[in-house]
Amino acid sequence: MEERLYLILDSKGTPLANAVLESPPSSEVLQLQVLGGKVEQVMAHREIQLIGIDDSTPNRVGVIVRQREDQLVIQPTAALGPNARENLRIF
Repeated sequence: MEERLYLILDSKGTPLANAVLESPPSSEVLQLQVLGGKVEQVMAHREIQLIGIDDSTPNRVGVIVRQREDQLVIQPTAALGPNARENLRIF
């Protein structure tokens, strides 16, 4: 299985961390491994945006359901269009 990298943003679009999606992108809940020791920065938010680094990965808005060490479980709440990536700066 290929690695699916995501950029995690807060609800206002501020970059928080990078993550690897460990579940299929179409799952009812998404399992992510937060990279770079930034899980606490992500946990400071209830709702996050997930922007796929690869153009073929779906972009989502979701709510953090659980955390265990650097692993998060996210409940997707909405899909973001392909233009979600356009306003990003290099992170």
